[in-house]
Amino acid sequence: TAELALSTSYPVLRGPTDSSFEFSLELSNKADGDRVVNVAAEAPKGWDVTIKPGYEAKQITSLKVRAGASERVTLELKPPREAQAGECPILFRASTDRAQADSRLRVVLTGIYRLDATTPTGRLSLDAVAGRSASATFIVRNSGSAINRGVKLSSFAPENWKVEFSPERLEGLEPGALRPVEVKIVPAAQALVGDYSVTLTADGEKASKSVELRVTVSAPATWGWIGVGVIAAVIGGLGGLFAWFGRR
Repeated sequence: TAELALSTSYPVLRGPTDSSFEFSLELSNKADGDRVVNVAAEAPKGWDVTIKPGYEAKQITSLKVRAGASERVTLELKPPREAQAGECPILFRASTDRAQADSRLRVVLTGIYRLDATTPTGRLSLDAVAGRSASATFIVRNSGSAINRGVKLSSFAPENWKVEFSPERLEGLEPGALRPVEVKIVPAAQALVGDYSVTLTADGEKASKSVELRVTVSAPATWGWIGVGVIAAVIGGLGGLFAWFGRR
């Protein structure tokens, strides 16, 4: 019977590249006497490797295990940011001068999830007329190393405004890919002249990005003619009033 044994409930962990991974292993000493057991792990180049006794913060390279007893050991791994997506083999080894036990583990990296969003010119402002549609192009880019599936477009705008996206959803945005999205913004018909903020959001499965668009609203041209008419009427009225007083 082997003097040392290693076991774990979860030999395979999966997650994005910018995550940390933690394996919990049970180290058993089946020998008749106490043993000082050396522990080490082999990981891909550039990975940070830390071994700790169960539920403690200190880092170790060995630990004492009493005869017939078991100890919990935690293996923490942190891949480098440039690590490629895929399966990464990890070897955990426990050894004494008389015995050795290995546990073969795996980390499955799904890449880094990141989205960027902007406009073709980088200008985050738009001119619009109250009650009328104004258009802008919203560009969504997958700046991570993992595919983003089902990126939804949404907005937050002032009350009674309308914001429409075409398309409303981006399927299968590959790393490095960018997609243009047409945005139509209709300010409320009763919106006052001035600057307003509209937030546009691209929301992926594990990443999102929002940009704030400043919309400058002006009054419809018809209001200008109405204003001219009102002024003309006032001037005409005053002129008639002065003429009436002049005849008296």
